[in-house]
Amino acid sequence: MKKQIKTTALAGAAVLALSGAASAAVIDLNVYGASAQYLFWNAAAPTFLTSVRGCTATTQAVTTDGKNGITKGTGCDGTANNTINIRYSAKASYDGIRAVSNVDPANTCAGQPGQRPMIADVGNTATICQDVHLGASDVAGESFTQQSHGNLLGPNGGVPTDRVFTGIPTTGLTSYQPVVVPFGFFANKSVQVSTCASGANAGNLCTTATEVADCGAVGLCTTGAMSNISREQAVQIFSGNAFAWTDFGASYSVTGDGTNTVVACFRHAGSGTHSTLDNAVMNSKWGGPLAINQSTVAPIVYFNDGASDEMKCINGTTATALTPGAIGYADGDQDLTSFTNVVALKYNGLLPRRNMIRNGAYDFFSNQWLYENPAKTPATSVQHTLITQLNTFASNPANIPATKKAFWASKGEMVWNKTTDQAYPAYVGATLPQTP
Repeated sequence: MKKQIKTTALAGAAVLALSGAASAAVIDLNVYGASAQYLFWNAAAPTFLTSVRGCTATTQAVTTDGKNGITKGTGCDGTANNTINIRYSAKASYDGIRAVSNVDPANTCAGQPGQRPMIADVGNTATICQDVHLGASDVAGESFTQQSHGNLLGPNGGVPTDRVFTGIPTTGLTSYQPVVVPFGFFANKSVQVSTCASGANAGNLCTTATEVADCGAVGLCTTGAMSNISREQAVQIFSGNAFAWTDFGASYSVTGDGTNTVVACFRHAGSGTHSTLDNAVMNSKWGGPLAINQSTVAPIVYFNDGASDEMKCINGTTATALTPGAIGYADGDQDLTSFTNVVALKYNGLLPRRNMIRNGAYDFFSNQWLYENPAKTPATSVQHTLITQLNTFASNPANIPATKKAFWASKGEMVWNKTTDQAYPAYVGATLPQTP
């Protein structure tokens, strides 16, 4: 695999001596699980290593599939030969919990149920089986109560995959919740919507045939890529009730598809993003149940293993997997550089932004869960010390990485928050208030 390497250095970094670490030439902290957290922890790791562990330099590498990364800190803890490796590999939230619990029904790493394939080193981006020290999940293990049946990689094929969950046990694990995970909706640019460009009715739906009545004047009805989705539309689409975009009115169309078919791109069950969609958006008590079966006829439904796989479903990346009319959901800070056919949508008129989330305006989010197994990383271990330091670091709003600070929030800055994954946000009062 090709590798991408970045190097950073911090002159005069504060050095924090760590009892028991001075004699360790190399310390590994392997984090595994939620796709949504992959980019966050890779972005946070360099500053954590330089500012908390006093590493004099950091280097990074990732695999070309965008699912495995490593940050290597050198000259750490005041010792020139000390190295700390923080790895993060993305699969799905459910498997982060299972890996740290030493559970692996798929026998991914034969005879080693607590291991998963992770990047080897900065200079060697091959993946090898390694111990998982911290399982990352976007929701509590008990919130996995969804199911899905379809190809592993949606329109891009893969083996038939059935995932059915009735909760994942977390008994005996230690949990941390330092940050809040933002989610959002994304659509293929082929989904077109006609709206009033200006005037008193700006933003309202229209058609060119009725633009005077809709917009108030001739020439104000313009057509462009979809930019907003309402909760009702999301419920109808992801429950499998919307067959065509024109079901939402003549203002909608799909370029290149005369049938205007809706293509719903899902994550497979076991994804924290998928579970949050179920609890925060669908809410079957008053909304609708999630579709659970793949369908290649309208309404088209595809399930995808990881976040990057779902984005490929929305994007339509190959000649055999073109997906005009596609829509899906992912972490709100999704990098669209590789997905040029995709546009980020507003949800109920708002983008998934940090200030909107913490101040009670945007509710498609979850409080992350980091699970540690004391049997694997006892209190005396160097990994446990790193885990507690990482949790303290991420809990400080000032330490949200620069590339993520518009999206992610620390839990302490939340003015409105959820007590459980199933609860609606309520006033909690920020313990670490931020402006605005």
